[in-house]
Amino acid sequence: HRETGQVAHVASTHLFWDPSYPDLKCLQAFVLASELREYAAKWAHDEGTGAPAPLIVAGDFNSVPREPAGYPSAVYQLLTGGFVGEAHQQHPVTLRPGRSRAVRGVPSGVLPPLKVKPFKSAAVAVNG
Repeated sequence: HRETGQVAHVASTHLFWDPSYPDLKCLQAFVLASELREYAAKWAHDEGTGAPAPLIVAGDFNSVPREPAGYPSAVYQLLTGGFVGEAHQQHPVTLRPGRSRAVRGVPSGVLPPLKVKPFKSAAVAVNG
């Protein structure tokens, strides 16, 4: 901000488009969130006070908060709730056990827990 000198960091992304691969989008969101938190820990601080600077993440996530079947999309749940377990319908272990597609058959226990520090949702802030 020009008057106050406050700094904000902004990241933009575009996750994979195909609705047939929500597990791939979930993994992309996991990597994005993990890398941004690492970046924020190192760089996103107010130079004057040392306080955390705002980190804004925007983009085309090619995901919706709720799938037509009524459950939260893995991308939205991960980014706003901070966790997607193997029981989620769109987790790679659940969605593609033994299949050979974009994400080859993923056995249980191979992926680290899909857990990140959650972000605040602008959609929730605006729409409630």
